[in-house]
Amino acid sequence: MRVTHSSLYDASKTRLGTLVEEFNKANQEVSTGKRINNISDDPVGLSRVLALRSSLANLDQVTENIRTANTWLTEAETALGSIEGVLGDAKVLAIAMNNASMSNEERANAAVQIQEMLGQILDLANTQVNGQFLFSGTKVDTKPYAYDDPETPSEAIYSGNEAAFTLKTGRNTNIVVGYAGDDIFDSKRLTVDDTNHKIDFTEDDGSGMGAEITATIPAGTYTREEIATIIGAAMTDASAAGMTYTATYNSDKTYTFHHDGADMSLLWGSGSNAAQSIAPDIGFDPVDVSGNDLPSDNPADWSVYKTLIDLKQYLQSGSSSGIERSMTRLDTQFNNMVNAVSQIGYKGVSLDIKTSVVEELKLSHNTQKSDIEEADIIEAISRLQAKENAYKAALSATSRIMQLSLVDYL
Repeated sequence: MRVTHSSLYDASKTRLGTLVEEFNKANQEVSTGKRINNISDDPVGLSRVLALRSSLANLDQVTENIRTANTWLTEAETALGSIEGVLGDAKVLAIAMNNASMSNEERANAAVQIQEMLGQILDLANTQVNGQFLFSGTKVDTKPYAYDDPETPSEAIYSGNEAAFTLKTGRNTNIVVGYAGDDIFDSKRLTVDDTNHKIDFTEDDGSGMGAEITATIPAGTYTREEIATIIGAAMTDASAAGMTYTATYNSDKTYTFHHDGADMSLLWGSGSNAAQSIAPDIGFDPVDVSGNDLPSDNPADWSVYKTLIDLKQYLQSGSSSGIERSMTRLDTQFNNMVNAVSQIGYKGVSLDIKTSVVEELKLSHNTQKSDIEEADIIEAISRLQAKENAYKAALSATSRIMQLSLVDYL
């Protein structure tokens, strides 16, 4: 078989090209420290590496979210812990002022202190983290609370929403770090004791209004809906004419009393037990009302703000029964704050556990990625040297072959 000069040239060029490519690949593996530098190096391995990189990116975002969540929770815990302290101080002050030896001047000075506490609580309720409000729900750019009158407030106006602000801490998990203010500062339950467990009323059995009747609400802690049910039952049990009474809690936080018999009157202000009436707690002004359907004047407000606003007014008026009522409310609010702080503490612990899990996952993913992607540097250097030697040998052989000509045979 005749081998032409051009055939030798083409074969040598192809072989050199292959060796150059292999040498370049070995050199790239050594210089980058990676076994996979191109798709063709290991398509399956590259696919796994890309998946691991995506998972690591997600874990990095989770780590950042956890860091942010810890910051929010720490600030919330600090703010609510401070409010807890303010409420404790208010309770101590109320106990001191609920003493017959205290003068009107001393109680007036105490009312000034309560006003200062109202300012402190408002500032704490408007706590921000990096310019975002903690207690506005998802409306983090909106200041949550403002008093209707900074000097003599009658209510705190909430401008946030009812949705909690959350951060993602896993593929299918979120954690609440920003709260709807009303969930924290507006109690969902009312404690009934001997400071607010009476209802005085009269009823018409057809012969005109009868004598005063007193209904007593069992002591306990009740939701807004439960209060409506228990008041209706207590009035029905106390009825002298055998009338049936019901109370309804409305969507606007007001209450309405109903009965199907003749006219009746609720003696909120003039009854013998007006000082222990539940009326102020469910939105009724201290005036007598009558009729078959009796709506409350105002929404039932069981908030921290209302508790202190009422206490201030009771101190100014010197109402001992009012101060006692406020002490009961302060106990409820204080316990609510303790529970809120505890729940935040539990969340902090869960985030610490989550952080450990995420770090372990990141370590595992990085190890897997390294096993697939990283080169054994000693083996890679040996391979590079072998490819270099092969390339040099091929160059030497090719140079000798390509130098042959007819002159060499003359």
